[in-house]
Amino acid sequence: MLKKTIERLYEKLTKWIYIHLVISIYSFLILVCWGIPFCPMSFVGNLIFGPVLTLFLGLSTLLFFTELCFIPNGYIALLLDIISHSWLWTLNYYSLQHLQIPCARPSIMVMSTLFCAAFIVILLRASYIKKNVYLCLMLISSFWLAGQHPITDEIEHLPCANGNLHIVKTADHLIVVDPGCLGRYISAPSFVQFTLMPHLVQKYGTYTIDHLILLQPGKLTFDAVQAIVQKGSIKHLYIPLWQGQLSKSGLISFMRMKEQAEQQSTVIHRLNNHEITLIKNKRTNLSIKPVQEEIKKTSINFKAFCVGNTIDKQSVTFYPSKYSGNRN
Repeated sequence: MLKKTIERLYEKLTKWIYIHLVISIYSFLILVCWGIPFCPMSFVGNLIFGPVLTLFLGLSTLLFFTELCFIPNGYIALLLDIISHSWLWTLNYYSLQHLQIPCARPSIMVMSTLFCAAFIVILLRASYIKKNVYLCLMLISSFWLAGQHPITDEIEHLPCANGNLHIVKTADHLIVVDPGCLGRYISAPSFVQFTLMPHLVQKYGTYTIDHLILLQPGKLTFDAVQAIVQKGSIKHLYIPLWQGQLSKSGLISFMRMKEQAEQQSTVIHRLNNHEITLIKNKRTNLSIKPVQEEIKKTSINFKAFCVGNTIDKQSVTFYPSKYSGNRN
């Protein structure tokens, strides 16, 4: 009797693992298409969450019907309250955000192959153990393929508010240059959440920006940077040193951004009159340089800076949106 019970439980467990492996592979393909990080612990979370949810729904149903029939249910309500509070405490105590893996989107051919291969495994007349082994190997290979990136230096121009964010990717650095378009509209935080960060995950497999240069900052720009810090991370942030007084709302946005950035160990650099070298190797030489002009805004003004030199042995320079000097 005991042996049959163990065999039955073992069969159900292998079947459960098989179902969730299939779900994990197909959900992985969907997530990388949308630029959403994948959490490997979701597989384990389903194992824990399933029984808890079943118990919660069962007790809720029992509580509902005992209430309708005027049956004493104090102990049921107490047990339901303990389960719900324990689950919420667990979720609030430990966050799995740091375990999320951003994966670049593989080619259509690779994704189609994984999709078809998983479907073939489903159709196979084999034991669940063999199917689980095949699916585990496919899931591991999916992570490996998503982590393969060509080691080349490239420039990309991401459309943003009637302008472009300039993205420079090298083997060791991801640099984003904002000429002043990021904070042009009030929807800047939404652009960061639904366009910029998913794009970085899809294309480069990361939500960490090594260098973010703000050539023309303002209140909405600070709000956007705050959204970047909340969604991902910034290693180095460059902001021109301004003269004058920010508006009250602008100062509040700046202080909030500064506080959250420093909590994430972001190094904030204030640009004044000195050139700062970002990258210097055989292929790329990139630096931030002051130019002979000031950017004047409503209540502040600051020296204009440009970002450039050579990227992949090609001469390139990025200027602020309001810069009107000689750009040749």
